[in-house]
Amino acid sequence: MLARLAGALTTLTATLADRQDARARDTEFIKAGRSNTRANVLLVTAGLGIVGGIGFMVFGHVDGNTAVGGCIISVITLLAGKFATAFDFEFGGSADSEQTRTLLAQASPIGK
Repeated sequence: MLARLAGALTTLTATLADRQDARARDTEFIKAGRSNTRANVLLVTAGLGIVGGIGFMVFGHVDGNTAVGGCIISVITLLAGKFATAFDFEFGGSADSEQTRTLLAQASPIGK
């Protein structure tokens, strides 16, 4: 049990450090008067992919219960997940907070 908690804490720490490094990079871009073009292009591409996939299904009369429809829905879902990850990065992720609270609740008190 303790080893599992330690592993989860290590993973959470690495994830948070990675996000903080990326946020620090974005802060430096802004200070230098630049923008993160790569991230902006990725977000626009994901958004267009979501809209394009939905449009193709609606206007192409693709049934979601077919193999083609299932593949399109899978890609749309994947892109929507990436979009959600970008929002978590910009505004903080509730999953990280929830995982942190769970780990802290299971940990033994400090100094005992």
